[in-house]
Amino acid sequence: MLSRLLGPGTTVPNLKQGLDRTSADLREVTHRIANAGTPGFQEILDAQGLPGAGVNLEDEMVNLADGQLRFEAEAQILQKIYHQIRSSVGPGR
Repeated sequence: MLSRLLGPGTTVPNLKQGLDRTSADLREVTHRIANAGTPGFQEILDAQGLPGAGVNLEDEMVNLADGQLRFEAEAQILQKIYHQIRSSVGPGR
């Protein structure tokens, strides 16, 4: 029964994958922000196949805020789903 609520093809795995993706995106953004002023960082971006992808701190801060909002929304939805499941299978049921 729980696999029908939490298993493949449900919202839960998609939300978990979204949280993982968003976490990875946020790590990349914070890495770029933290290293923006580091000498040689642009060469590292160029070596990764991102030529001319200079770090624009304003854009990166927008990306960071967007990622944080997305992560919070995904986490809240997942938390509500788990709460609903706990309520349904809780004591007295």
